[in-house]
Amino acid sequence: MKTQKLLKSLVLFTLFSGYLLQAQITISGKVNFKNKGVKDISVTLKDTYDGATTDENGIYTFQTSEKGERNLVFSHSKF
Repeated sequence: MKTQKLLKSLVLFTLFSGYLLQAQITISGKVNFKNKGVKDISVTLKDTYDGATTDENGIYTFQTSEKGERNLVFSHSKF
């Protein structure tokens, strides 16, 4: 009995965790100005809190569960 319950729980956990992994989308890119990477640019999906800040080479990467076509918003305090 305990073995069946454990097996059912393990199967449900495996199915559910697979669903969660598929729900995440990685968005990445590079922000350039005059062929040089720009650091500290805020990159977000419009109307969400999902986003990242570019590193010293202008590279950003973040994950989101948002679906469909979305707009990226780029901002910096000096621009």
